Formats: sequence, C-alpha cells, structure tokens
Amino acid sequence: MVTTVKSLTATSASEQYWAARALTAETLLSARLAHQSEMAQAIETAEEKRAREVYAIQQYHDERHTRLERLIVLLLTCLITFAAVVLYLLARSQNHTHSTRWSMPSHFTIPILSPFASVVEHETSVVNVKLLTICVICFSVLTYAAFRYWLTHARLR
Repeated sequence: MVTTVKSLTATSASEQYWAARALTAETLLSARLAHQSEMAQAIETAEEKRAREVYAIQQYHDERHTRLERLIVLLLTCLITFAAVVLYLLARSQNHTHSTRWSMPSHFTIPILSPFASVVEHETSVVNVKLLTICVICFSVLTYAAFRYWLTHARLR
C-alpha cells in the first residue's frame, strides 16, 4: 500500500501543534545524542589518561620493588658472611688448644705487696666469644627491626 503526501504544510491548528511538538522532540533528541556522544568521548579520554597513570605508577612500583629486593639480597649476603666469619673465628679459637707460652698462666711476684706473694696471671680478653655472639645476635635483631620499620613506613608514604 503506497501513500502519497498531498501537502507537507500544516493546514489546521492541531496539525501545526503536532508538527511543532515533533520538531521540538527531534531537536531535543538530536541534542541529547550529541551530548551523549560528547560524554562518551570525554569518558574514554579520561579512562585512557587514568590507564596511562596507572601504568606509570605500576612501573615505578616495580622498579622500587626490584631495588628493595636487591637491597634485601645484599643485606642477607652481608649477614650470612658476617655470621660465617664469626663462626669460623669461634671454631678456630676453640681448635687452637696447643700449649704456648701465653696459654699457660704465668706467675710473677709484685715486690710492693710482699716478697712472698705471687700473682697468677691468666691472659683473657674482655671481648670473648659469648660477648661477640650476644653482640651479633643483638645487631641482627636490631637490623631486622629497623628494616621492617623502614619497609612498613615506606608503604604508608
């Protein structure tokens, strides 16, 4: 069924009213579509910018994480080397038991006290193995605590 339009001009008042409403609706629809396309473009641009920023932050975080891993490896290497040296010195000092002039106590007389009083001298160091071991353990615990504190507060910044 084919319909032909006799006239495109509105002749009655109701036709003019509905024609004005249709024109207004088409105008509002085209404005709404234009606004939606502009908003979609703005949202897409903002999402691209956000994706670039997130990628840059991720790269910075990965680089920093790599540096921290290297620092941890370096600190662990130093700690293991230090512990090995202390254990080596400890084992070496315990195995070194052959008698020398210095390992035997020497007796000498102090003439001021009495000609018959003798003093037995044992040459021992104030810094012995126990003190060194305690110092190493305290230093290790302190280093670990400082490192944990540094890492915890570095994340909060």
